[in-house]
Order: sequence, then structure tokens, then C-alpha cells
Amino acid sequence: MKKGKSAYKILVVSDSHGSDTGIRQAIKQEGEDIDVLVHCGDMGHDIKASLGLDYRFDIYSVTGNCDYLLPQIPEVSFKLGYFNFLVIHGHLLDVKYSNDRIIAYAKENYADIVLFGHSHIPEIEERFGVLLVNPGSISLPRQFSRNKTYAVVTITDDSLPKAVIREIEE
Repeated sequence: MKKGKSAYKILVVSDSHGSDTGIRQAIKQEGEDIDVLVHCGDMGHDIKASLGLDYRFDIYSVTGNCDYLLPQIPEVSFKLGYFNFLVIHGHLLDVKYSNDRIIAYAKENYADIVLFGHSHIPEIEERFGVLLVNPGSISLPRQFSRNKTYAVVTITDDSLPKAVIREIEE
């Protein structure tokens, strides 16, 4: 991580289920200024190994309910700028049904921003001072449009975090 920066760009993907094609496309679409790549689980394989050694950003990843062949990493926390991040797949907190449990868990763990997946449906929600970001699925989308999606979170020292959902250009 680049120390002393005042702005960061975080690329967030989830639910790739063994396909790196969408991840590579998202990296290409976002360009050279990515500081961090976060995978919110259901990778199917080791994301660091599959991207190779030439990546130029930090990578954080967790395992999901379909990553039973990987060493289990149910959650990861890190800090960027002034913000505490929590990365979790979401299946253990029933995110397909409600965000109530993930909000409570975030508050218990002092997280400002929670990055999660599992539902394959993109969403951004701010509740009780917590920013929730689900990038949807980079390979198997379930929302109405069926477009493959990812999220970009930007943080700066002088503004609140911003998150957007973007589609893979095909």
C-alpha cells in the first residue's frame, strides 16, 4: 500500500467462480490507478496466484461458501486513509435476505465500509454510518439486467467515501 497518499481507488469484485476473465477486464477498464483489489469470495481458486506476480496493487480476498478447496479466510479487515474496511462474503450473515445482520456485525467491529458478495446482485447502501458495497458478480450475475458487475470505491482525506457499480464492457 502506498503510504502517505490522500486518495485511494479500490476495485471490488465478487463471485467469479473460477473465471478470471471478468476480473482482468475490470482491471483493464479501470486503468493504472488502482491501489487495491478486493475479492469478496467465491473465487474458485487463489486469486493472487491466478493474477500472477505482476500486479501493481494490494490484494485482499476472503473465501465464500463455494471456496471449500481453499484455506478458509472468512473475513479481512484493513484501514485506508481514515476508514476501516471489513471484507466478508456474506453467506454467514444471510445477506440474501436482509442487510440487518451485516450492519450489526460492522458496528460491532468498528467498520466504516463493508465489502461483501454472495447474492450476485450489486448494491450500495449507507445505513447507520456504515457504507455497504456489494459489487454483484463478475461472472454469474443474478440481477434483472444480467450484466457482469464490479464496484469502485474511492476514498480521500477530505470527503466521504464514494462507491459506484460498473458493468463489464463486452
